[in-house]
Amino acid sequence: MPKKGFTLIELLVVITLISILSAIGVVSYRNLTREGRDSKRQTDLKILQSSLEQYRVDNDYYPATLAMQTALDNGEAFTSEVGARDGATGTMKTY
Repeated sequence: MPKKGFTLIELLVVITLISILSAIGVVSYRNLTREGRDSKRQTDLKILQSSLEQYRVDNDYYPATLAMQTALDNGEAFTSEVGARDGATGTMKTY
């Protein structure tokens, strides 16, 4: 009567392969989410840059303060003040 089932070596090989594939999948997923967040941040910064440049074109100077309001997931919001001197030009960074 032949024995049915898998040997211990076969089970270890399959478990090892599944573990390796799972690890690769998790790392790939994390990289994709990081790239998505970075892309969103770059887009938001470009929108902010464009808005500041339009303000400067309209008023011949940058705003003294910039109030940014961001909605949080729970519906609350916070405000952050970013200061600048009237008429001062700053450095522009492109990412």
